[in-house]
Parts: sequence; structure tokens; C-alpha cells
Amino acid sequence: GYHLDSLHLDPDLKMAILEAKEKFLKIASQDIDELFELVRQYPGDCRLVFHLPNKNSSNRPMRVLAHNIRVSTDKGFIRRLREQYGKDNIRVE
Repeated sequence: GYHLDSLHLDPDLKMAILEAKEKFLKIASQDIDELFELVRQYPGDCRLVFHLPNKNSSNRPMRVLAHNIRVSTDKGFIRRLREQYGKDNIRVE
């Protein structure tokens, strides 16, 4: 990617991009906080793995293991995760 300062952009456009990035990061941080609040309510023995988009490979997601978190397979927990993040985005393996 490009560093914003290396691009010759209109100052107003550059400011709009920076504000959008800041807003996105706040939303992402809030989402993560909400997820971990939910996860803490269902401790267990299963690992929590995130499959994230991989900029180096479009068809193989990057797998990130949450080392310090173990979760339950409680049906209520899985249901809440699927309601929040979508049925197709939550798997139990």
C-alpha cells in the first residue's frame, strides 16, 4: 500500500481519508471489546481462531489463534455469536 503522505492529494481529501480511518478503527476496536465481553461469559476448553482476509492470498484466509482465550461450545454461546456475526461466519470444529 501507499503511505498517505506520499500521495499528492487535495488536503481536504487527505483529511477525509484520515477521519474515515480513525472512525473505522474506533468501530473495529468497539467490536473487539464487545466480542471479548461475550467470550468471557463462556469459558471452556476450546480454542478461539479468527479467519481474517489475507492480502497475500485471496482464497486462503489468515488464521489467528487467540492464545490466552478458551471458550465453551455451549449452544447459547454459539447462537449469540451467530446472531451477532452471521451464521456463516461462526464454525465449531
